[in-house]
Amino acid sequence: MAAFAITVALLPALRPLARVLGLTDKPGGRKTHHGEVPVVGGLAMFAGLLIAIVGGGQMGHAGLSILALAAFMVFLGALDDRFDLPARVRLVAHFAAALALVYSAGATVADLGDLVGLGVARLGFLAVPFTALAIMALVKGFNMLDGLDGLA
Repeated sequence: MAAFAITVALLPALRPLARVLGLTDKPGGRKTHHGEVPVVGGLAMFAGLLIAIVGGGQMGHAGLSILALAAFMVFLGALDDRFDLPARVRLVAHFAAALALVYSAGATVADLGDLVGLGVARLGFLAVPFTALAIMALVKGFNMLDGLDGLA
C-alpha cells in the first residue's frame, strides 16, 4: 500500500520534471494521442517501490541485486524515452541485465518439466542462456504493452 500511495503522489509531482528533461511522448506515426504526454510512470513506480522496500526492512544479497538491476532497467527506459535508443543497444543492455540477474540472484530455469510425457527435459548447460532469453522475452513483452497510454 505504501508503494502504491507513493507512486500515486509522485505521478503529478513528476509531470513538470518530465517536460524539463524531455521525457514526453509526442504524437505522430502510430501514436494517436493529443499533445505531449509525460512518460514518468515507470520512474514513479520504481521510486514508490524503492521507498517502500527500503522502509520495509532487510534485504538479502539477491534482493539488492534485483533492486540494482531494476534501477538499471528504469534508467535505460528513461534514456530510451528521452533519446530513442537503437534497438540493438536496448537488446544488448537487456541481455546483460538478464545475465547479471541470473548470476547475482542464482535464478535459473533448470528444466522444462515433462513436456511430452518422456520425462523431465533438463536444460543442463543451456539453463543460463535459456533463463536469460526467457527474462529478455518477458522484458520485451512488457515493453510492447508499455505503449498503451495509462496502462500502468
